[in-house]
Amino acid sequence: MPTRRWMLVVVVVAMLIGGAIGGYRIRQRRRYFDLLVQVHESRADFCTSFRDHHVDPSFMDRVADHERAIARKYRHGARYPWLSVEPDPPWPK
Repeated sequence: MPTRRWMLVVVVVAMLIGGAIGGYRIRQRRRYFDLLVQVHESRADFCTSFRDHHVDPSFMDRVADHERAIARKYRHGARYPWLSVEPDPPWPK
């Protein structure tokens, strides 16, 4: 077989392997972001259900809103896993 055909075979095989690896990484990243969405939504639910006389309710509402914003960010990241995701915003005061 001539050298040009071997080069073509190597290029095609490399593209197939690269596509498979890229697809695997995308799926892993999507699963990771889905997990983070669940974690932050459960934290927001906990903050809204947690009413104690020792904790300021307005602070708990701000924390719940913060957690929901982070969950929205990761939901977007799970939907579009090939895009970058910004760092988490700082905690509310």
